[in-house]
Amino acid sequence: FDHDGAFEGELMVVRVGASAAETVIKIPALMPLQVNWLTEETLALMFTDRIVIYRVDGTALGEIPFASSSSLVAAIGDRVICTVHNEGVLGYDKTVNIYEDSGHLQYSGSFVGELLQILPTEKAVFLLFEDRVVRIRLTDGHIGEVVLAPNAVRLLADEDNIIVCYAGSASAIRFEEP
Repeated sequence: FDHDGAFEGELMVVRVGASAAETVIKIPALMPLQVNWLTEETLALMFTDRIVIYRVDGTALGEIPFASSSSLVAAIGDRVICTVHNEGVLGYDKTVNIYEDSGHLQYSGSFVGELLQILPTEKAVFLLFEDRVVRIRLTDGHIGEVVLAPNAVRLLADEDNIIVCYAGSASAIRFEEP
């Protein structure tokens, strides 16, 4: 909103059943683009140039700057944040960074392809490319890939299953274990 002529972003933390905000976090000159809970006591706000991790009381715990990367896609999940930066002009080469809920870098790696979706889960981050799904396990950074039929549009996940959705169908996929 406009505060005395200057833009100010604001996030209100309201618990279910509460009649008032528990916390109001004011962010001068920035507008949050995405927000998600990391844990019951921490949340992450994505801006155009960074992700900031806050305690529920409004205290900033950490920051993940985006620097001057050309193009960025990010997803905030439970206890994990994933950013994907395009490298080069065409954007076919990607750098994937996975951060813990504290903001510390847990994994960094390079991939090639057209990225369609990032799906962070409690145990892994899944990347849907035009021709495959990549799984990055959070416990050890192990990479698994499953080649897909063309035209996949979305991934869905529960505790143990990954579903690949197409325009008129869906199918479960399994990754080979090392």
